[in-house]
Amino acid sequence: MQTSKHPSKEQVRAWLRERRIHPAPLPDLALIRLQLGWSNSPADITTPASAHTNRGVS
Repeated sequence: MQTSKHPSKEQVRAWLRERRIHPAPLPDLALIRLQLGWSNSPADITTPASAHTNRGVS
């Protein structure tokens, strides 16, 4: 059975508050999950490769 770790309401509210203070385009979904500590397995906790790339920048 796959277990899922969800962020607490307080963590989500703090993340949203920070987004309101420092507005920017939304990051990749994998990076949002990483910032909130939201994972489906321990392997998901590692930094996604997409978090280190500059998409759309040549």
